[in-house]
Amino acid sequence: MAYPPPYYTERDQDALWALMRSYPFAVLMAQVDGHIETVHIPVLSVPPTADVTEALGSLEGHIAINNPVVAAIEQGAEALVVFSGPHAYISPAWYIESRTVPTWNYQSVQARGVLSRMPDTALMPHLVSIVETFEADAATPWQLATGVAPGYAEQISRGIVGFSLRITQLTGVSKLNQNKSQVDQASVIQHLRAKGGELNHQVAEQMEHRLG
Repeated sequence: MAYPPPYYTERDQDALWALMRSYPFAVLMAQVDGHIETVHIPVLSVPPTADVTEALGSLEGHIAINNPVVAAIEQGAEALVVFSGPHAYISPAWYIESRTVPTWNYQSVQARGVLSRMPDTALMPHLVSIVETFEADAATPWQLATGVAPGYAEQISRGIVGFSLRITQLTGVSKLNQNKSQVDQASVIQHLRAKGGELNHQVAEQMEHRLG
């Protein structure tokens, strides 16, 4: 059987983009001099446009200029960005009909693509955009232009490198007990809600959505 199993593969592209937007703190991995380097960073998701060169969309972010991943950006290397969504431990004691072992329910997205360095002229607009994106739900959004002393944003921008990743493959997994009976799924949802915790509730919500 292929991995992940077909019933766990997330084929809804809108669902993949929604997860990337909802859980934007991702892991970027690239090979540098024969070694795998990683960095945890917030990433902006740019959906597909009519431009055929961006048929699958792209990702944007920035990292410290002395980070080893910068070498991969400069080389236009292939990279993998992993987004982790809600996840929760599932006890076999929660099933009514199934006899099985403990497992973990989760959602994730993997975006593979080619890195490129963001032009210097695009870096400041990117920083403004990323701040606006994550301040969008604030009662009084903080703004880069007015939130720091004049010239400070330009000063710190000299210590970072902006990048874009042109997505060549976008895949996702929604492992939410789809291989179990509706009775077992309903029981798991009930136990997740009773257990409490934000992640448990998020997994329960995703399971409920799929059960209809």
